[in-house]
Amino acid sequence: MTQPDAAPPRDRRNPSLGDMVRSVVVLGVLAGLVVAFTAFLRDDPPKPASDVDYRQIATEASEGVDYPLLAPADVPDGWRANAARLDPGDPPSWHLGMVTADDDYVGLEQAEASVGSMVKKYARGARSDGTASLGGETWSVRVADDETTFVRRDSDVTVLVTGDAPRDEMEGYVESLEPA
Repeated sequence: MTQPDAAPPRDRRNPSLGDMVRSVVVLGVLAGLVVAFTAFLRDDPPKPASDVDYRQIATEASEGVDYPLLAPADVPDGWRANAARLDPGDPPSWHLGMVTADDDYVGLEQAEASVGSMVKKYARGARSDGTASLGGETWSVRVADDETTFVRRDSDVTVLVTGDAPRDEMEGYVESLEPA
């Protein structure tokens, strides 16, 4: 009597298609678990720049220059300072960055530098848009795309305020500037 053809014996050198599919599925599940575990342990994304006490920093920084540093007397609700520093250099320069309640940016730059060099550095490409009388001072106004820049020279010091906040908010900010 003859026996029907029997399946060849299975061994590790000759796995069936089902064995290969199961192996790939198991490896895929393990890889997915590793990715999920790694994502769970990953650090949170960096937080936005934290608020700074610009008045205190301005008071301390004013000791490093021969002219009064400017800062707003007060800012509207929802505005916050996210940067305030006296950058060393020749000449040293005062920087104060603000974020408005609508997440627009307003930056104040002050240094013993020419108007041209300050405009070139902080308001590149801005074109003249007349003048504005703000806070008892005459400011040159420059515009570029969605940014407005106010700049004036006082003795040897140039003050530049630039940002993408609405112009009326920026004018209010400029008017609020006073020696720190």
